[in-house]
Amino acid sequence: MSEICIRLISSDNWREALELSVHDEQQRFVASVNPPVAIALAKAYIRPGGKMVESYGIYNQNKMVGFFNELNQQIEVNFLLH
Repeated sequence: MSEICIRLISSDNWREALELSVHDEQQRFVASVNPPVAIALAKAYIRPGGKMVESYGIYNQNKMVGFFNELNQQIEVNFLLH
């Protein structure tokens, strides 16, 4: 049975993420910028437009097999106390 898990990209595994690639026939489903993982990691670091972006690796049997970025929308909550 396969063990699939998701892990936050950190200083421990970012190089592993850079080694990911897709088959030529899958390229049309991936961002047109190259290398897409490097661009995604840069966006997580610089937070363009103040957007909170977190990068995750998808693992199968402790080997990274995929990658995605999650855009976290900040929600402003105001409280009025009487």
